[in-house]
Amino acid sequence: MDLNTREISTSDLIRVIMQIEHTNAVQLSKKLDSTPQNVSQRLKHGNFRENDLTKIANALGYDMFIEFVKRED
Repeated sequence: MDLNTREISTSDLIRVIMQIEHTNAVQLSKKLDSTPQNVSQRLKHGNFRENDLTKIANALGYDMFIEFVKRED
């Protein structure tokens, strides 16, 4: 499934994927060897590093790509 990631925040995208995968912050935190509070706070504030996003994607069974696209002026 491809989602248009340009339209929504990273946190919202992760929440959508969590819904698709029928998982919640508690289940995700166990897969990440973290706490539910930490996962919830990161989702709330959108505070992610690249390696965090890679771990989350792997835990949810997804691949993650970062893409730079030149804007049309």
